[in-house]
Amino acid sequence: MKTARGLLVALLISIFFLGCGLFGGKKAGLEGALVDGQGQPLSAIKVIAKQVVPVKGYEQFETTTDANGVFSFNSLMPVSEYIISPVPDKWKTKITLKITTGTENQMKVINDRIVIRFNVLNNGSVIDTRTGLQWLIYGVTDITAENVATTVKNLKEGGYNDWRIPTKAEIASLQEKKAGMGMLADADAGIEACCVWVLEPNSEIAEWDFFFNDGNDLWASSKIPVNDRITVVRNAGGAAAVASLPPAPSAAPAPAAAPSVAAPTPAPPNAPAAPPVAAEKQQAPVPVPAAPPVVAEKKQEPAPAPKPAPVIEKQKAAPAPAAAAKKEAVSQIGNSIVVHFEVGTTQVVAEDMNKLKAFAAKVKASSGKVVIEGHSDAGGPASNNLLLSIERAVNIHNLLKKMGVGEKISMEVKGYGQAKPVAENNTAQGRKQNRRVELTLE
Repeated sequence: MKTARGLLVALLISIFFLGCGLFGGKKAGLEGALVDGQGQPLSAIKVIAKQVVPVKGYEQFETTTDANGVFSFNSLMPVSEYIISPVPDKWKTKITLKITTGTENQMKVINDRIVIRFNVLNNGSVIDTRTGLQWLIYGVTDITAENVATTVKNLKEGGYNDWRIPTKAEIASLQEKKAGMGMLADADAGIEACCVWVLEPNSEIAEWDFFFNDGNDLWASSKIPVNDRITVVRNAGGAAAVASLPPAPSAAPAPAAAPSVAAPTPAPPNAPAAPPVAAEKQQAPVPVPAAPPVVAEKKQEPAPAPKPAPVIEKQKAAPAPAAAAKKEAVSQIGNSIVVHFEVGTTQVVAEDMNKLKAFAAKVKASSGKVVIEGHSDAGGPASNNLLLSIERAVNIHNLLKKMGVGEKISMEVKGYGQAKPVAENNTAQGRKQNRRVELTLE
């Protein structure tokens, strides 16, 4: 009996070790490559493969990229999900890749190289390896267009004193172009907006500009509210793309939006004046054809047939009044409109919604760019008004998207707060006129 029991135990132990040996022998491989924003290999970077559903003996593996940026794992569990994470020692990235391994003894190759464009340094600044620019989000309060340039000029962070305010082109260079998407062209309505001060070359006045946050490392690296921070840049070097960007003089650049907006801003008020002038010119020729009425009177003498004509005209005019009214509304909309808002909100006043719909109907059949400029009255803190003006512009952008403005049209969104009033703020009527968004089809 003891002998049989001993044999049974020995058999179970053998089966256990045999099973472990067989299971432990099942392996799959994975190979990939890391490159920077210019496609150059990233060597000597640690890469971790972490199993999504941990199985003992297969939970986590580490390797290092070679001189060509290539990494490989040889002992992963077959047909299992892993998270691949680069873990550099001198900077950080949030780039990860979820992948399922191949079958047993198969070396699966990741066809697309893993691009790590933004390197977040330990001092909080970010190197854009595509352009060679170094970015920093700096917390500061009570910043205005007048003092932002002075603040940045005296900024000494991360051991550098050549920080400056970025240009619009440099801000645009941060945005990844995916699926043919422009900087603001086809952004989803739910994406959060991110705001920065910009300063164009040969300008002394900074402007507030923004683009849709695509969740990249730069913006995700800062928890500072957008109205309590400035984004600054310097030339870190090492990228040919820098040459195509505006130079980095000690005197910071300021957005071309200042001049470009200065022209559009007066344009909307003048735009409504154009239709009356056109109407007057059209009415002038009307009295000239006095001859036709005379001819009509001569024809009426022989036969009273002309009477059915007016009746027919009335019957023709009656069939589709709604469609005719809509067509007339669209035809009367120019390339610029202004819509107004309720106090302290992003809600368009009811009487301006039809105007916006008519503008959308005209624009979606066109091509080009729509510039959307948000404004506010002077009630409340200037910083709050600035954000409110941007939110109003974003809301109009989203409404236009819902109304069918599509791929042929790109949209640029700006916010000016209370800086560009069109009326006095000391009256209710003036404040109502200042709570506006101006739309211009370019």
